[in-house]
Amino acid sequence: SRQTCSTGDEGSEKISSIMTYLNKELDEKIGQLENLKSELTAVRKQVKKCKGCHNVPSSKGCPVCPINKNIKKISILNLIWD
Repeated sequence: SRQTCSTGDEGSEKISSIMTYLNKELDEKIGQLENLKSELTAVRKQVKKCKGCHNVPSSKGCPVCPINKNIKKISILNLIWD
């Protein structure tokens, strides 16, 4: 922290370095969250295709289900599908 530095210049360098690191970490997390949001949007689109379907919601109950076709492309689908 700044209190451990003997000069303002040293404190500035130390804090700047920490802030740069934190900004990079945030950018990485934001990217991950944007990817997750995109994947959730894709899942929602797939699940909406099942509206009005009278088949059992499983790969055996509905072998032509659009979810079956996209399960390898959208990994989150594995959380809701057999």
